[in-house]
Amino acid sequence: MPKPAIALRTVSAHELAADAGQPLAEMLAHGPIEIESGSVLRTSRLVLRPLRASDREQWIALVQSSRADLDRYAPLHAPDESDSELFERQLALTEQGETTGRHWRRVAVLDDGDLIGGFNVNAIERGLESIGDINWWVGIEHQGIGLATEAVGAAVDYAFLDMPAGLGLHRLTASIKPGHDRSARLASRVGFDPISARGDTMRCAGGEWASHDLYSILPVCA
Repeated sequence: MPKPAIALRTVSAHELAADAGQPLAEMLAHGPIEIESGSVLRTSRLVLRPLRASDREQWIALVQSSRADLDRYAPLHAPDESDSELFERQLALTEQGETTGRHWRRVAVLDDGDLIGGFNVNAIERGLESIGDINWWVGIEHQGIGLATEAVGAAVDYAFLDMPAGLGLHRLTASIKPGHDRSARLASRVGFDPISARGDTMRCAGGEWASHDLYSILPVCA
């Protein structure tokens, strides 16, 4: 049996109703977060919120400055897709996820408004076991200072909070390309365990199938 990864305090519907219209502060496994209306998350340095049409210029600039790193480890572009087309597709996926509940897609923003990257829980399936797949990318200029760990930790905590406070999931997986040591270390820091670390999990990224290592995390079974 996989070992429990984190301990969470869930929030009841009564608590949510009592705090309607106000930020909800939660001390979770990876640090304090506030859950605001529309499942916007606040950490000590970041706001995780849905992508907006007004983010276009800054988001594209961040992708362009990080393109070589992204293409190597976390391709975003489909074949022959322009930066503008990529942005429109990402915006549509975000809006679709808000409507269907199948995806929870967020960008992380510093207090000064600078975007640092994307943090997504995709392929959400609900049933006896509710699961999702988490991925992330961070602009090259924002790497190495703990921002990605802060954002991923908040996303994991939110994913494991019972509904309606959080996503109410029971397991998260993450697929990481072999050699992407920064993401592998990050996954370990926030509590993921390797399931397959031989590159034998295939994922479609950037329009091509590629080998990935698979990681998984569970909340504490209370």
